[in-house]
Formats: sequence, structure tokens, C-alpha cells
Amino acid sequence: MLEGCLLKVAFDVACLHTLKLEVIKGNERALKLYERFGFKKEGELKDFVYKNGNYNNVFIMGILNKNGN
Repeated sequence: MLEGCLLKVAFDVACLHTLKLEVIKGNERALKLYERFGFKKEGELKDFVYKNGNYNNVFIMGILNKNGN
């Protein structure tokens, strides 16, 4: 529900053309959630986040405004 509200505010109120986010590779739960809302993988940043003693890749995901704003 919160994700739907965020997309509505981003596209209908703020009139954004696109919305981006970052997800650490391997976080399948988050990836599936964002894909369910229409976000697509647009790129990957290599060794972008240092976490728990390791460097991790990060996916860049995005969604375009379907209303064309």
C-alpha cells in the first residue's frame, strides 16, 4: 500500500518522469517487491557498497511515469 502511495505522489503530484532506486544484489525479497510494482533493472554498480566486511554490487532500478508526464 505504501509503495502505491509513493508512486502516486511521485507521478501524479510531483509530476516526475522517472523514479529510481538502488538494491543490493542478493536481496531477492526487495527485488521481487520492486518488480511487482513495475520497476525494471537498469544497471549494476560493481563493488558499490561495503557491508559486513565485503563489497557488494548494487542494482539500479527504475520506473517510468505511465501517464507520460
